[in-house]
Amino acid sequence: TVGARPDHNGECIPGHRDTAETTYVLRKDIHLVGEKGSMLRGMLVLDTNKGSIRGLKLQDAGDCCLKAQQGVWTIEGSFLLSGHAAAVRAEGSSVVRVTGCRLGGEGKLGHAVATEYDLPRTWIDTMGSVQEYGLRKNSCYGLFVKDEAAVFCTSSEIAYCSESAVFVRDNATCCIEESQLRSTDIAFTAGLGFGRSLAVKGCTVLCKRLWYDEDRPLHDVLEATSVTVEGVQTSQ
Repeated sequence: TVGARPDHNGECIPGHRDTAETTYVLRKDIHLVGEKGSMLRGMLVLDTNKGSIRGLKLQDAGDCCLKAQQGVWTIEGSFLLSGHAAAVRAEGSSVVRVTGCRLGGEGKLGHAVATEYDLPRTWIDTMGSVQEYGLRKNSCYGLFVKDEAAVFCTSSEIAYCSESAVFVRDNATCCIEESQLRSTDIAFTAGLGFGRSLAVKGCTVLCKRLWYDEDRPLHDVLEATSVTVEGVQTSQ
C-alpha cells in the first residue's frame, strides 16, 4: 500500500496530501519500475518481506530517500537524490542490495540546482530538498547502516555527502564493491557499537579523510581499492 500518511492503525490514507508528511510506507512485497524520467518524491519506508526498485529517481522530502526496516530489497539503476539525512538508511534486520545506482547529494554546495529540476516550481516548494533560493544541498550520508542490517553496494557511485559517504554502527554489515566514493570530505564513519564489518573491494575513493576518527568496525577490509586522500593516491 502506498499513501502519503499512515493513519492511527499504521495503514496508509490513499490520496492524502499533507505538506508536513511525505512518507510512503510499503507493507506488501512490491516491485517498482520507473519509466525514463520518472521521479518519486518523499521517503520510501520498506517494511515488508521483500521487493525491488528499478529505474527510479527518488528525491527525499526532508529525511532519507529510502529507509529499509526489514526484509530483503534490491535497488537497481536508480538515482537516490538526498539533500538531508541519507540516500539509503538500512536498519532493523533489513538486507539491501544496491546495484548500478547514484547515491548522495545534489552537487557542489552553493551552485544552482541542475537543469533536471523544474526550477520555477521547485524553488518555491519547501517540502523537498530544493528550497526557495534553488541552491544545491548535500546529503549527510550516502549509506547509513545500523542495528543488524546489511547493505551490499555494487557498481555504484556515492557522492556529495557532507558528513561521510558511509556510516556503520551497532552490529551492521556493509560491503561495497566496484564503486566510486567521491566529492565527500570523509569516506567512512564507525558510530556507536562500531558496526560488525565494512568491506571495500575494487573501489575508487576520493576524499579528504578516509575515516572520521580512530573508531573502526569489528572487521574492516580495504582490498584492491584506489584511495586518494588530499590529492595523495595510495592502494589498499
